[in-house]
Amino acid sequence: MRRLSIIAALCLATAAFGQDDIALQQAAWEKAAEARQDALVKLWGDGSNPVLRRKLNAMYLRDQDARKFMMALPPDQWTDSQERRRQETDTALTVQLKEIVKTFGWPTFRLVGMDGASQALLILNHSADHEWQREMLPQLEKLAENEEIQAADFAMLLDKTLVASGKPQRYGMDFKFIDGKMQMYTVEDLQHLADRREHVHLPPLAVYKHMLAEIYHLKVTDEVAQPEPLKP
Repeated sequence: MRRLSIIAALCLATAAFGQDDIALQQAAWEKAAEARQDALVKLWGDGSNPVLRRKLNAMYLRDQDARKFMMALPPDQWTDSQERRRQETDTALTVQLKEIVKTFGWPTFRLVGMDGASQALLILNHSADHEWQREMLPQLEKLAENEEIQAADFAMLLDKTLVASGKPQRYGMDFKFIDGKMQMYTVEDLQHLADRREHVHLPPLAVYKHMLAEIYHLKVTDEVAQPEPLKP
């Protein structure tokens, strides 16, 4: 059974594109992504710790269950109780992930396979502990450079952390919900954004924007939002 990174799985779950050029970009990216995922699975299998991999999978399923309303309803229809449950889930999963990292180190391909490594990064990405996210960045960047975790998954975390610090993002992965639409937060060195995305195996920006529109049922505009640092 083919396995996909978090980002690849989301992209492949979207509907067919209406524009031919975007559809061609999607098809080319999907083909390359599938080959890359197959190679990683062949190399690492399920990793050396299947018990930990299953635990991370259970944590991931809990994370996704707490967010299913976000995929079914536009943001203006999200209720306070749904948001509260999501936040409580994120807090509990952060505690679990910290204990895993303390005991085993960061979950890499070698330890928990491709799925487990991506699921661990997604849980960290959803954490409200922004200080811990920042503390983990140097180690995770090195792991990504050494191809021990997915560079695309790290890119998503890095962008979220930069935006939370009030800085321009690097890969164009973080968007803002505003007035019933979505805007990309400002990006550093926009001229070379496409090259950076390709380097870490992210889909072209037009493909990613279409994916977001399909997931959140909102129009993704070409307007740019300015990052504002989160209050401690």
